[in-house]
Amino acid sequence: MSYKYDIFVSYPYSHTTEAELVAEQFANFGIKVWLSAWDFVIGTSWEDSIKTALQESKYVVGLIGETPLSEDKWMQKEVDISLTIGKGKKYQMIRLALLPNSDTNNIPKKFSDIDILDLREGIINNKELEKFIYTIKPELEIAEVNLKVNQLIFRGKYKTAKTILLSALKRVELFDSDYRYLLLNLYNNLATVYRGLNKYSEAFKYYKKALRISDEISSKIDKVKLYNNIGACYSDIQDFKTAIEHYKKALKISEKGGFKSEEANIYNNLGASHKELQDYSEALIYYRKALKIITTIGYIGIEASIYNNIASVYTEIGQFSDAYTLLKKALSIYVRDYGYNHQSVANIYNNLAGIKNDLGQYDKAIELYNVAKEIISGIFGESYPSLANIYNNLGAVYLEVGEYQNASEFFSEALEIYERTYETTHPKVAYILNNIAYLHVKEKNHEKAIKYYQKALEIFTSNFGEDHPNSQFVANNLKKAQSLK
Repeated sequence: MSYKYDIFVSYPYSHTTEAELVAEQFANFGIKVWLSAWDFVIGTSWEDSIKTALQESKYVVGLIGETPLSEDKWMQKEVDISLTIGKGKKYQMIRLALLPNSDTNNIPKKFSDIDILDLREGIINNKELEKFIYTIKPELEIAEVNLKVNQLIFRGKYKTAKTILLSALKRVELFDSDYRYLLLNLYNNLATVYRGLNKYSEAFKYYKKALRISDEISSKIDKVKLYNNIGACYSDIQDFKTAIEHYKKALKISEKGGFKSEEANIYNNLGASHKELQDYSEALIYYRKALKIITTIGYIGIEASIYNNIASVYTEIGQFSDAYTLLKKALSIYVRDYGYNHQSVANIYNNLAGIKNDLGQYDKAIELYNVAKEIISGIFGESYPSLANIYNNLGAVYLEVGEYQNASEFFSEALEIYERTYETTHPKVAYILNNIAYLHVKEKNHEKAIKYYQKALEIFTSNFGEDHPNSQFVANNLKKAQSLK
């Protein structure tokens, strides 16, 4: 049942000022309030107006002042009417609120099972009132939760984000089916957090829960986003063929629904998957389709990202000049839109450095990697997750030029950040262990190399299985190291 008002506020006439203040607190959160001081039309029947307003209100809040409720006949009548109306109605809820200078003795015993809001310490910024507001409008609380979680995800604080989401989930799962869309949102975010924690079975579980709700509430746009996210999850575990299947499911719905910005995102992801499968011509086709859409509809949010992705394909096929030109184009867009000190700008410098490394211009590569490092550390501090990637890249350059001490220091920094950010069994940790092992091979310290290769192999096989390319790559490296011992 839908209601015209969220709350009917019942109050003693002598406390009209406080009643209006309470009503204003509700209204500030977008809650629709019926208050006789605001809504009663003079000349109409008081009783008929009250009955109608109560029937059209989802909740009733009765304000208790210095006078006992039993001594205020008009307010008593309003509460009694609301109790009568509320019998058998799932949504009808009553709260009594103690105003400043009131007392619990002013509440009749027959209302002892009704929840009490304690406003005696003040009405403005009252925590109990805020909690009640979240009961009425849970989407407000969940919006606040999601904002906090997104900030934590951005900073790589997945464990903290998980704790907050699971706490919110316990509350929302108790809500009526009208709030299934909030569950969908929480399930999706929780799945994203589990992806960050390398808990892919949990991620898939929550994505599928969200997908079922998208069917129940017939939300095509959510279904598109979820199939896209599931595809990204398969990409994380490097099952790119299954990822493509899910991206294409998302694409089919998106094309029918006319969701052009989502379509661009999906084409971008399809391009990334085909690139990983070394199907570079197909990757370029999808990236260019994405670029065409965003230039047509003016969705510039991912324009620079697509230039960066096309550049990554050119790098793979050895077209370094074309790749460098596109990266510089992406860089100018990011600096224009976000300023110099932004993570996206740092990412481009990291990729420009990669090209210089591929070209054997190691001094220039180190210079550009250091620019990326300074930007990230300046924004987020010295332990931000993406710094680990830059440290790893610097380690690889120093390894290439034979400066093993510098290589060791940067690999160790990268490993420390990843182990602190993720669990020690995360694949990112294994990548660094593999590089440290190779460093020991170059130093002819084969026993240490074997030790690190074994650790990396154990992580990859536990996450992806023995047949996975990463597992086989490290297993091959391990065999070589053992043969050199």
